[in-house]
Amino acid sequence: MATSENSRHISNNMLPEPTLRRLPWYLAYVKMLDSRHEEYVSSTQIAKRLNVDASQIAKDLSFLNIKGKTRIGYEVHPLTKALNEFLGFKHRHNAFLIGAGSLGSALIRDLGLMQFGLNIVAGFDINPDIVGKKMGDINIYNLCFTIALFGPPRTVQFTRNLGYNGVDTSGTVTLQYPTFVASLTGAKD
Repeated sequence: MATSENSRHISNNMLPEPTLRRLPWYLAYVKMLDSRHEEYVSSTQIAKRLNVDASQIAKDLSFLNIKGKTRIGYEVHPLTKALNEFLGFKHRHNAFLIGAGSLGSALIRDLGLMQFGLNIVAGFDINPDIVGKKMGDINIYNLCFTIALFGPPRTVQFTRNLGYNGVDTSGTVTLQYPTFVASLTGAKD
């Protein structure tokens, strides 16, 4: 089994897109096995569980220099670690969500995203029934007026202010336009 050090040198750009899409499936499955303290998993076991050809799994993992042992399989813990590291899930990525309707609110409330390194820190919407409220500990801010006036910005940056309990109490969105910057501030009541 190759170490995660070796897998770090492979670029996401070098992988075929279908392989990159399958890697999180493999990770979710081997994480479950790791939590059960399973030592080894074969590509056949993964294939049965995920409905992917076993030879495809071996090929996908070989892109990361991950090799199984003949007739034994892959070591579960090192495989979990290597996939986590390669996919960047061991690092925390703060994100904000544009659109906090049905799907957006489900994503905001999905605590499972944290295990994949995604930390949603704010939501934005144009619906007056949602704007100014919070979903869990996440504030929903209004972008409607500025975007209606000036169109989509080139870049967006969000900065939040945390209260003593770690929950955001207010935040500022900076929208970069070609000739100016718009700053929007929102706070909980």
